[in-house]
Amino acid sequence: MKSQVKKIGYAGMLVLLVLWWMGHAEGGGGDTKSLVGWLKSVYSGLLSRVSGVENKSRQMEQRLAKLEEEATAAVRAAQQRAERAERRAERAERQLRQEAAKRQEAAKRQEVAKRKAGESKIFQSSGAEFTVRWIPAGKFMMGSPNSDRDAWDQEKPQREVELTRGFWMMETELTQGQYKAVMGENPSKHALCGDNCPVESVTWHEVALFANKLSEIGQLPKCFTCKGAGKEARCEAHGNKGSDYIGCKGWRLPTEAEWEYAARAGTTTPRYGELDAVGWYDGNSGGKTQPVGQKQPNAWGLYDMLGNVWEWCYDGWDSSAYTKLGAVDPVYVADTSSRVDRGGSWDYNARYLRAAYRGRDRPTERISSVGFRLVRR
Repeated sequence: MKSQVKKIGYAGMLVLLVLWWMGHAEGGGGDTKSLVGWLKSVYSGLLSRVSGVENKSRQMEQRLAKLEEEATAAVRAAQQRAERAERRAERAERQLRQEAAKRQEAAKRQEVAKRKAGESKIFQSSGAEFTVRWIPAGKFMMGSPNSDRDAWDQEKPQREVELTRGFWMMETELTQGQYKAVMGENPSKHALCGDNCPVESVTWHEVALFANKLSEIGQLPKCFTCKGAGKEARCEAHGNKGSDYIGCKGWRLPTEAEWEYAARAGTTTPRYGELDAVGWYDGNSGGKTQPVGQKQPNAWGLYDMLGNVWEWCYDGWDSSAYTKLGAVDPVYVADTSSRVDRGGSWDYNARYLRAAYRGRDRPTERISSVGFRLVRR
């Protein structure tokens, strides 16, 4: 539009100049003057019309700019509404997931509440079967009373302990056959005893590797972080905190409190039965390990909790740990240079085969009288 206006302006000026020249050249004739006046008025009219067109053009541009602003604002408002709707949908979905999780947790609690102490279940992995027994949450007196003449100082003071979570515990000590099925090897010094005898000569760290492997096969969370393999392996629990450890849903070693609670199975005496009826020790073992599950189980269906082989626990060792730990789900991890083992074994005397006795060994040692059993939630 502006270029057209410029063209009209230049053409009009040229016409005026030509006419001005003609008027002067002819001596200023009247007709010429009249023509010049008329052309001036025509040109003035043209300029007026062009000005009007320019005004309308500016108005249209302003209107288009306003419409563009309004359209941009409308798009922005629509985007904001969409974002708000998306956030509402996300909140609703999150609430639904939370409500579903709560319902599942409530259903699980009801299921757990219906379980009876000692209820059995079978897990299968790598062609091996692992029978477990349900250990319910509860309270018990941990340690030995001053009246127990066989007790050591590290078993005192006796105190009430509460375990807030139930768990599954393997019915027997892990056997050589089960270990071979998962790890492909048998480190036991008593290998001639057979596949149904307890695996032994495994370090604490190797047990953690086995637990992780079993968890991996079962698509469960791993409870340990390990570096290296075999005897060179070094493992720690994720986070290395007691509360994190007992909350792990994979296979793991029992805590010292969990082990004693399960071994007692509601009893308050040093043993859950007569010595020769429940355990293998130096007085009846014949100087070697024996097949698992041959003695009487405790009230919750657990075999060989006393005797045959010592059983690794998760806790680090401190002779005065009972004076340093709380009464709810206690776990000692302040010093793990030695780890607790429990239960006594085929080559120890009767004094060690008591539910309260606390043993210890370095976690890197392989000992022919030390094995393990695992737990899981």
